[in-house]
Amino acid sequence: WQRALKAAGIVNFRFHDLRHTFASYLAMNGHNIRDIQELLGQKTILMTMRYSHLSNEVLRRAVDTLNLGQSKNGEVGTNMAQTTSEKERLVAKRCKH
Repeated sequence: WQRALKAAGIVNFRFHDLRHTFASYLAMNGHNIRDIQELLGQKTILMTMRYSHLSNEVLRRAVDTLNLGQSKNGEVGTNMAQTTSEKERLVAKRCKH
C-alpha cells in the first residue's frame, strides 16, 4: 500500500479515506443519504453526513438549478430577488468553507 501511494505521488492518505470517497461520490451522483448509510453500515445519518462531502461544482450546479427572480405564478418573492452577482457571491462564500 505504501509503495503504491509513493509511486503515485500521493501523500497524506489513509486507506480509510476511501470510505469518504465512496460516500461522497454516491451523494454527488444523487443517491439518498439513507441508502449511503446502509451501504456504509453506519448506525446514524449524522455519521453518514460526515462522510458525504459535496464538491464545489456540485454545490454550484445545485444553486444553478434554481429559477431565481420569478416564482411559478410570475411574482417576485423576497427569497428570489437576489441578482446573479449576489447568487455567485453566496456560492463562492459557501464553497470557501
